[in-house]
Amino acid sequence: MAKVLISFLGTGGVITNDQNVSPVHDKEPRQYRTTNYYLGDKFLGEYSFVSLALRKEFKADKAIMIGTTRSMWEEVYSSLKIKHDPSYQAINDDIYFDIADYCENSSYQSDLFLPHQDKIEEELGKESHVVLIKYGLDESEIQENINRILSLEQFINNGDELIIDITHSFRSLPILITQLMLYLKTISKKKITISHLFYGMLDITKEMNNRTPIVDLASVININDWIIGAYSLQNYGNGTKISELIKKENKNVSTLISDFSNAMNLNHILAIQSQVQRLAGIKNVKYSSKVYEMILSSTITEFVNSFKDIKKESVFELYLAEWQAKHHNYAAAYISIIESIVSYVCEINDLDSKSEECRNKAKEIIHKNSAYINIKKGFISLNENRKKVAHSLEATDSIVAMINELNDGITYFKQIIK
Repeated sequence: MAKVLISFLGTGGVITNDQNVSPVHDKEPRQYRTTNYYLGDKFLGEYSFVSLALRKEFKADKAIMIGTTRSMWEEVYSSLKIKHDPSYQAINDDIYFDIADYCENSSYQSDLFLPHQDKIEEELGKESHVVLIKYGLDESEIQENINRILSLEQFINNGDELIIDITHSFRSLPILITQLMLYLKTISKKKITISHLFYGMLDITKEMNNRTPIVDLASVININDWIIGAYSLQNYGNGTKISELIKKENKNVSTLISDFSNAMNLNHILAIQSQVQRLAGIKNVKYSSKVYEMILSSTITEFVNSFKDIKKESVFELYLAEWQAKHHNYAAAYISIIESIVSYVCEINDLDSKSEECRNKAKEIIHKNSAYINIKKGFISLNENRKKVAHSLEATDSIVAMINELNDGITYFKQIIK
C-alpha cells in the first residue's frame, strides 16, 4: 500500500518585477508565485506549488501530475530540481528552456506531447507519472480525457491511498477529474481509498495576511458515498453502506437499518414486516448534517409509506412483491406474491398462516377446491415461474415474458387480496 498524491497543473500567470501576477505572457518568464501555505494552524512552508508542500507533509510515496500541454511543466521541473539541488539555476539548463518554449507556444490544438517528460517524471520520483489531457472543449475531448484519467488505475496498486490536490487546476477539469477519481474508488477492485481532497485558496491570500489556507474538501467524498448508499437503500432495500456511514452519528439508527437490510437481503418476509414498523421511528431523528437527514428521512419515509396501515399479512406480502418488482428484484417478488396468495387462503379459512402445516393445507385447498378456481389459475402459473427461478430450471418462456407475467399477476391479485 502506498500514498499517491494526484495533483493538477494549470497555466499560472506571469510574475512581473513587483511580484504581481500579470495576464501578459510575452514579457517575463512564466512562474508560479510563492506563498505561505497553512494546513489549519500548521505552517507547511513557502512553496510555489502546493503539491510540494502536501507531498512532504503526508510523506506521499509517489506523485501523478495532470495537466495540458500549456500547463507550467517547466516550473514543475525547475522547482523539483531546486528541491533536490539548491544550487540549481534554470538559466543554465537547456532542458528547462526546451520545456518552457514548447509549453508557452502550445495551445488547445497541440498534440498530447511534452518534451523531456521522462525528465520531469524522474524529478517527481520513483513510479511517478505525468498525464497529459485535452482542454475538454467538446464531447470528443471530454471522452478522451475520461479515458486517459481512468487509465490512471494502471499506476495505482491494491489498497493505495489517494491524496488529491486541485489547487492549480483550471476550467471545468477539476470537476470532471474529481468525479472520475470517485468513480475509480467505487468500482476498482483494487480497494482504493481517497483520504483527502485539497484546495489551496490562493484567492484569499492577501485577505488572510499573506497566509494561504489549504482546505480539505473530503466532505465531497463522504457525500458521494452517501449517494451510493442512498441509491442501494432506495432501489433495492440494501442499507449496508448507509448503516456503516451513519454508525458514528447514531448507532441505534445504524443497527435498525442493518437489521432491515439483512431482512430484505434474505427476503425474510415476517422479519421485513417487523422491521418496517421499527423504521418508522427513524423519520423523527435529528442529524448533524442535512445530507444525512434528507437521505434517511426521504428514503425511509417512502418505504414505510408504501406499507403504511397494512394490517393483513397477505396484503403486506402482496405490496412487498409489488415494491420488489418495481425495483427489479424479480426473484424476491415471485416468492413474496406466492406467499401472499397462500397467506390469503389461510386468512379466509381461519388457518394459522405462521404454521407450516396450515400453509400446506392452504395449498391443497387452492389445488383441490373448485371454489378457488380464480386463485388457482394465477397461483399455478406464478409458482411454476418461481420454481424455475429458484431452482434454475429450464424455462420455455423468455425472461421478459416471465417479468410481464409477474407484473400482471400482481395487478390481478390486488383485485382479490385486500
